[in-house]
Amino acid sequence: MGSEVAGAVAEQLVSKALDEAVSRIVKKLAQGKKLTDSEIAILYMNQVLKRVDAVDRRIKDLMT
Repeated sequence: MGSEVAGAVAEQLVSKALDEAVSRIVKKLAQGKKLTDSEIAILYMNQVLKRVDAVDRRIKDLMT
């Protein structure tokens, strides 16, 4: 049970950090600046995680 709580906390921290990074990247884009390869990778990662979360929710809905 303790590892589940630690995992949930870690997931929330990573999610928050990713949200903040994406926010900064979006501001940079709005200013017309070029993105680095790392920033593009972060945007892709964000999209992949959103899709995985959506699939996870659908699976959980089907199981209940």
